[in-house]
Amino acid sequence: MLAKNLISEQTYNKALVKLIMANYKTIFVDPSILMWALEEYQLAPTPEVIRLFQLYAGPDCSEDFAIRAMAQLTRTVWLNITLPQSRHLVLDLILRTLTTGRSASTLKKFAGVIRSVLRLYPPALSDILGTLQLWTRTRETGDARNV
Repeated sequence: MLAKNLISEQTYNKALVKLIMANYKTIFVDPSILMWALEEYQLAPTPEVIRLFQLYAGPDCSEDFAIRAMAQLTRTVWLNITLPQSRHLVLDLILRTLTTGRSASTLKKFAGVIRSVLRLYPPALSDILGTLQLWTRTRETGDARNV
């Protein structure tokens, strides 16, 4: 229906979020829908946003697929959201999603993909890799924040 322009993209996205909130299992949610949800809910980690991100958590979603999708979303966030605090809130949600139900090596793989995706945007790459380094250190030391 969306491809034939029978409904708007916003109507489609809202309907998809409602299905997911009703525990409808979907195979794929494009990262652009995650970005739409972030914008729709003013970058707040609402139940809808969290539920959409959970679709990419392990072990139900393959690690490689989640890493590629979250890297694409990270790039979109860094290029479209101007406030650093907001970008880092979203990055925190992305990293929590990637590490849920997966090993610590997921962050290393994510770092490799991010290097490739953001190689032409060094300020963003440096910022993201710094945050990844902190996350890795926190996980290795078993910080009580439950990251």
